[in-house]
Amino acid sequence: MKLFGGKSRRGSVEKPEPVLKHGSGAKRFRIILMIIIFAAVIISVAAIRSIIKPPSAGNTGNPDTTGTGEEQESLKMNVGDVSKRKEDFFTMVVACTDQDKTRTDAMIVVAFDVKNMKINMMNIPRDTYSKVKRNLKKINSAYSIGKVDQMKKEITLLLGIPIDRYAIFDFDGVADMVEAIGGVDYEVPFRMKYTDPTQDLYIDLKPGLQKLNGEDAVHFLRWRENDRGIKGGYRDGDLGRIKAQQEFLMTLAKRMLVPSNILKVPEIVSALLDNTDTDFTKGELVWLGLTAVRLNSENISMQTLPGESQTIYEPGVRMNQSYFFPNKEEVLALVNEKFNPYLEDITDITVVDLASVSKSDGEKSHSSKTTKTKSPSGAKSGKSSGETAEKLGTPKASDGNVKAKADEEGGEPAGDQPFDDSIGN
Repeated sequence: MKLFGGKSRRGSVEKPEPVLKHGSGAKRFRIILMIIIFAAVIISVAAIRSIIKPPSAGNTGNPDTTGTGEEQESLKMNVGDVSKRKEDFFTMVVACTDQDKTRTDAMIVVAFDVKNMKINMMNIPRDTYSKVKRNLKKINSAYSIGKVDQMKKEITLLLGIPIDRYAIFDFDGVADMVEAIGGVDYEVPFRMKYTDPTQDLYIDLKPGLQKLNGEDAVHFLRWRENDRGIKGGYRDGDLGRIKAQQEFLMTLAKRMLVPSNILKVPEIVSALLDNTDTDFTKGELVWLGLTAVRLNSENISMQTLPGESQTIYEPGVRMNQSYFFPNKEEVLALVNEKFNPYLEDITDITVVDLASVSKSDGEKSHSSKTTKTKSPSGAKSGKSSGETAEKLGTPKASDGNVKAKADEEGGEPAGDQPFDDSIGN
């Protein structure tokens, strides 16, 4: 019987299965293996992407003011609607603790506009006057009073913005990061030689362009004054030191952002994690590192909090103290231009007016030194760019018992003061 031209099945002999040609089995195995590997890669990438992700912004609303261990002004945000935040925009504070890891020797507020790939940084002088009710009102004491929570709240009080994330590290972290990228070429402005056996600190840097290793970089950042008899120093005192720190950190950032360092991101992250107290996850830090290397250096800016530095009599410790007084108008303009995470402008901030403090202190107040910083060009206040400084001279502390007296009165020990502070009677 024929079906569609075929032969009858009756009496037909089944043909044997075709024999696979040489090598076809191996080819099929390779294809299956490639499919398995491809699937594994897809799964791995999906898992990595779920871990490596941008940091989220903090909670909306006014921050909690309870449990600070410190009396302070209300932290209510002066903005129309705190629930309306910019998309992919978060703030953080990066701080470096001093040798005994109690106070913050450096404090930088960072605003990261992820959507537009811009990073703005503001250096907060360690002597900034904070409106709190304690004997010594320098903002760098906040960390010793209430650690990260108190520090964030006093920054919010000062700038009027929430601080979403934090990273607190010591100088060992800086050294490790510099070592991770093979050193930093930098021009040391003058001879830096300082010896302090009590801190096991021996700084000896020659002036000129040179490659700084991790230890050299830390010495450059920590230097405040030379040993007696050795000339050299920042003309603007502690504000000059801050400016030098800014320039070095910008140089370090640019060095880290070169394409050749993208493979070193894990090592840099490891250096951070080993020496840092932070609420960033490891995946978020890796994301930050990978994102940073793609940033255009022109989209990274750093400035100092606008204001002026003066020495006044501090009733809380019954001696002169060097304070930095922010300029309210300029700070508010700078915050709204570069650091405000909200869609609406911040309308007010809480800063202490120098004139009011000097007036309340009466004749005991001293203004022997004035150093000013201004907001950069483009700020809404219309102020000129750059930093200007005028050195009028500052008397040195000559009383050998100043440190003991400061301790007795609840003040900051003289060893923690910038080299040009007046802390005499």
